[in-house]
Amino acid sequence: MERKYLSGKSGISLGLFVGLFGINQLFLHPSTITYIIGAIFIILGFFSVWAGIKSLRFYRPYVIKELEEMKQH
Repeated sequence: MERKYLSGKSGISLGLFVGLFGINQLFLHPSTITYIIGAIFIILGFFSVWAGIKSLRFYRPYVIKELEEMKQH
């Protein structure tokens, strides 16, 4: 469960990177193609962040339970 939790965190980080990269490209190279590709990056980044947050919320109780069981041993 801890691996899946960490995978959710990495998904959020990757999504932020991709989304912010898309925003950065909009300012550096103003052209129609750049706007289209930047929008795609922003959308992909948003969905990656959203999926990572959902993953964190889902796996958090299991990770807490797993850590409590490890402390008892």
